[in-house]
Amino acid sequence: MVNTTLDALAKCFEALQKISFWKMSAFLLFLLLSGVMITKIDMLSEPETYSVAEYDQVLSNETAITDGLDLSRELMGVDRIVIRQFHNGVADLSGVSFHSVKTTYVSTASGLGLPSDAFVDFPTSTMVRTLSKMRTDGCIAMRTEDVEDGAYKEYLTRYRVKAFAQCPLYNIDERPSGFVGVGFVDDRDPSYVLPQLRELAGKVSAIFKSLHKEKPAPWKFWKWF
Repeated sequence: MVNTTLDALAKCFEALQKISFWKMSAFLLFLLLSGVMITKIDMLSEPETYSVAEYDQVLSNETAITDGLDLSRELMGVDRIVIRQFHNGVADLSGVSFHSVKTTYVSTASGLGLPSDAFVDFPTSTMVRTLSKMRTDGCIAMRTEDVEDGAYKEYLTRYRVKAFAQCPLYNIDERPSGFVGVGFVDDRDPSYVLPQLRELAGKVSAIFKSLHKEKPAPWKFWKWF
């Protein structure tokens, strides 16, 4: 039995020696690429699971954010409070670039109502100077008349916002994912809300991070490439 096995191995070795180096390399490369394609197809064919518990958790987080904004607006004495998130048309800013900003949550004082385009996507280019200032300074407080972005200034003016404050939000990669902002229909100094707004931004960021925590994925051959 042992001799038979050794003879078979010897014959295989002799056969391999007769195959040129380049043919052997091409064959191995073919096997390698085939393995990559099979595992990628397998990955794409796996349906995403979304349990009832996860759905309940999402609803719980959404309720916490909505109720928190209403309470914060009253405690801070502001006229409007919004959460705006960056995205790339497909996903939020979790390891991807972005080109748009969208209002995802709003709380307004009685009588103000919602802007007609409250939930419309806006190019980040419409507020790039304001975003750059927030990126440099962290939380910012400004009067609308001092805004350097023409389109953003026009938008704020259209909805009677004379002063505002904004604090950045961060995702699980600790990259900016949007901001929480408050607006005033009078021209009071908005800087008094910054400590509370900064705290609110931290709590909202924590909720968003919990929503986007990645599950441990099974080992896949394609991840080597």
